[in-house]
Amino acid sequence: MEDANQIRDFVLKTFPLESGKRFITRLSACCKWAMKSDMVSENPFDGMAAEIKVPKASSDHGFKDINPFSLEERDAIIEVIATD
Repeated sequence: MEDANQIRDFVLKTFPLESGKRFITRLSACCKWAMKSDMVSENPFDGMAAEIKVPKASSDHGFKDINPFSLEERDAIIEVIATD
């Protein structure tokens, strides 16, 4: 179990929190499969991902607005499309 805790700590220091939680979830799934296949006797990652709390995203889902065109450029594009 100590090895699993060290792996969790490394993953959470190395990856973004959401990615780390998904990684731990997948490790647990691998160990669950290995238990069913009689390859390991226990799953040290069982329930570990549930203990990792990922903060909910704000209303913008963590993304900043992307504005590839200025308002003038946007209006010019719309005008061309409308008149063509």
